[in-house]
Amino acid sequence: VPLQPIDGVAFGPQLVDRSIARLASGDWGLAVPTLGGPNLAQPLGDAHGLTINEWFAAGSYEIGGELRKSDFVELFNAGDLPVALGGLHLTDDPIAQPSQHMIASLSFVEAGSAIVFLADDDVAQGPDHLNFKLASERGWIGLFDADLERIDAVLYGPQTSGVSQGRIPDGGTAYAFFVQPTPGVDTSPPTTPAGLRLDAATETYIDFHWNPSTDAQTGVAEYRIYRNSVLLDVVSTNAYRDATVEPEGVYFYQVSAVNGDGTESALSVALGSRPDETPPTPPTQLMGSVVSAARVELRWNESVDLETGVAYYTVYRNGVALGTTMTTAYDDLEAPAAASVEYWVTATNDQGYASRPSAAWGMMAFQQGVSPSPQYDGSTDTWISQNAGATNSNFADDVEIEVDGEDPLETLGLIRWDVASVPAGSAVDGATLTLYVNNSSAAQSYEIYAANRGWIDDQATWNQAAAGVAWQTAGARGTSDRGTVALGAIDPNAIGAYTYVLNAAGVALVQSWIDDPTSNFGFIISDESNFDGIEFDSAESATPAWRPRLSVSYRPASAAGDYTADGLVDGLDFLAWQRGFGSTSQLQADGDRNGVVNGEDLNVWEQAFGPTSVSATAIATSNVAALRQDNGAGENAANATLETRDGAFAWLGAAGTPDDRLAASRGAVEELVHDDAFAQDALARGARERTPRRDDWTTLQRKSVNVDVAHSEPGRRMRSQGSAAHEGEPLRRQMAVRGGLQDAEMR
Repeated sequence: VPLQPIDGVAFGPQLVDRSIARLASGDWGLAVPTLGGPNLAQPLGDAHGLTINEWFAAGSYEIGGELRKSDFVELFNAGDLPVALGGLHLTDDPIAQPSQHMIASLSFVEAGSAIVFLADDDVAQGPDHLNFKLASERGWIGLFDADLERIDAVLYGPQTSGVSQGRIPDGGTAYAFFVQPTPGVDTSPPTTPAGLRLDAATETYIDFHWNPSTDAQTGVAEYRIYRNSVLLDVVSTNAYRDATVEPEGVYFYQVSAVNGDGTESALSVALGSRPDETPPTPPTQLMGSVVSAARVELRWNESVDLETGVAYYTVYRNGVALGTTMTTAYDDLEAPAAASVEYWVTATNDQGYASRPSAAWGMMAFQQGVSPSPQYDGSTDTWISQNAGATNSNFADDVEIEVDGEDPLETLGLIRWDVASVPAGSAVDGATLTLYVNNSSAAQSYEIYAANRGWIDDQATWNQAAAGVAWQTAGARGTSDRGTVALGAIDPNAIGAYTYVLNAAGVALVQSWIDDPTSNFGFIISDESNFDGIEFDSAESATPAWRPRLSVSYRPASAAGDYTADGLVDGLDFLAWQRGFGSTSQLQADGDRNGVVNGEDLNVWEQAFGPTSVSATAIATSNVAALRQDNGAGENAANATLETRDGAFAWLGAAGTPDDRLAASRGAVEELVHDDAFAQDALARGARERTPRRDDWTTLQRKSVNVDVAHSEPGRRMRSQGSAAHEGEPLRRQMAVRGGLQDAEMR
């Protein structure tokens, strides 16, 4: 009796740790294995995110010693979920035959992975074989859905024997040729190992570990340990002991991760064989923006730690740590409404050493009876009206400000805050107005203008700014009464609190009030063309929190000569001045704020740091021909010149050629790393070749930065104690090293 099948299923390529099961609909589908339990469907992604990722059309190739001759087409799923392929179509003729080959039902591709179909025109070999071959001279490959809508298509040119072509990286938009075809191979590298930490360092061994890497496709198979740029060992865990060290040896380690298909990640940040006691550089360019009354968004430029890297940043508000972040951004969601606040940020490396604080960024709110303190009494406001019988009326005592374009005639608001509490010399980088609206407009906006003349709240009317002082034009419409440029707009469409950001012109106006408080005449809010007015609570409101609020964000003035705003007046500020010398646009070192970086700004720095006998012109423009008679004489002259602080200034200002910079850096760096055989060798090799290699400079820069930071505090203490013998030494070193290395790096 012939056997009769009771049940059966045909399927294509399957996934690891997934099953096929009858689902609630009664159909077969991809499932999560539930041996003995109810079937559980595996969520699936959209097939329209698939891409044709790699193809091979000519010759043969080897993988793992196995010779392969079949053409292939690789599809890639960049999504976060597996994708069902059954019913999709592959073709080498997308125009005439989009349905040429239908992929078998119950075929799947894993999330973040690829699947390979052999284009050998031999479907009898299984569901991963196609019914066509690829043309080597040129051709099409198309992928279509069940309704024959195109998902992806590529038109390729002539192919080279033994070479494949495809996207780079997997699923990317660029195409490349691959001398080693990689069908189904995970060519996306794992994440780069991070967080290298030194656990122990003795005369016989060095222990360190790192954070595990990840690879979404094939996982991390191994880690490769490099010592002084040479492969040392391969391990499977995220920790290592180097038991081959010499007692006086100096080493640096890097680690890469390798996935299951042999693709290697980038090298990690280097870890020195001695504890990284050098803190990161301070974060720079801390900036903020007031998003609402209780939310401040902070951003800054990243810090640098060349040994173990920056592990995290700590954000402080008024000296109290708010929290930490691994990014260069932080949102303060509980900014105090009734306070003046200043923020700063520190960076901490993987050894727990924190940087100096960044330059501060401050925010001060001005609100009658609320902020900067409950005693604040610097907010004044009123409104004036053109309505019949009201042109000589004053409304200073009203608890609301009324602004209208036609009611039936115009009304406008006058408002001013005393901002003298912002520290003198601060640089304003933002300002916002927060108003509590109790009568909104019908999708109409009212503009904010600068008031150009003084007014008195309990005397101002439509006709006069103060008793006996008429407006240039009634209603404060004259150019002597108000500015012509809108500083922002108010457009409330419902009752409630609204925060409006002033534009660049508005920020500049507030800055002018900080620089010259006598110019603060406040704002005029007006739009004579509108027909629907608004009303918002005034400084006389019975609810303090609803009173008008001006928030000013600013960067406090740094010390004179502190052009890098790192809290120190040192050689880095001199270099900032030197880089900007003569500029009218790069004004970081414009110490006297006259719009150009010149010798006067050097004088500002000198007065804070200490005088030199070298003129600004000599530093910026002097000729170095005398120092460059030949390489040997140039080096000797450079080293001799660098022995004094004035000589260092002259050298750094004059040295404009690679040889000079190299000689300057050698003279300083050799002294700093004289006990480091590796660095000595790098220096010697760079000197012999006259063209320093990038890895030489990376090594020297790491060493010089370490010593620079380590010696900067003692150097400053010696200066403060009046020790003339040591006064210029740390500065000479850091300036020569940084100047030489920066130029060599650029070359």
